[in-house]
Amino acid sequence: MTSPITISSALQSPQLLGAALGDLSTWTTWIAVLKAAYAEPLDEMEAAAFAQVAGNRQPPTKRVRELAVVASRRCGKGRAMGALCAYEAALVQHRLSPGEVGTVACVSPTREQAKIVQRYALGYLEASPLLRDEIAEVTATEIRLHNGTVRLADVPTGRLD
Repeated sequence: MTSPITISSALQSPQLLGAALGDLSTWTTWIAVLKAAYAEPLDEMEAAAFAQVAGNRQPPTKRVRELAVVASRRCGKGRAMGALCAYEAALVQHRLSPGEVGTVACVSPTREQAKIVQRYALGYLEASPLLRDEIAEVTATEIRLHNGTVRLADVPTGRLD
């Protein structure tokens, strides 16, 4: 899985995910965490922010396969994960077999929480002048994109309804 557009570029571009973010001054920690997850180099301020939330661990040297975030209420995790889902669905090239439909799962403990992340992802896509036309269909549980290979789905980790 690769992308010619980095997560940090997508978040900072007013033509891409940055269209929904606006002022990035409150996003320093989230940008550092997401850049680190994709093994992008961190500047001094980002490295300090990452160290603070990662228990002074060094940033990864290669893209992580899984990102687990333990964070308090109202810290922006739903919004950050919505950005991550939109990025993975619309801007990352996924290696899929012919006919395979990839899924970017908005995973949360409950369907209601998963829907919140999915709505944030939809908000990022709709706010972007370059990505809004990629939305093919929005259903109760999915955002289907015109790229034909990826859909965003809300998935609770608890009981599937």
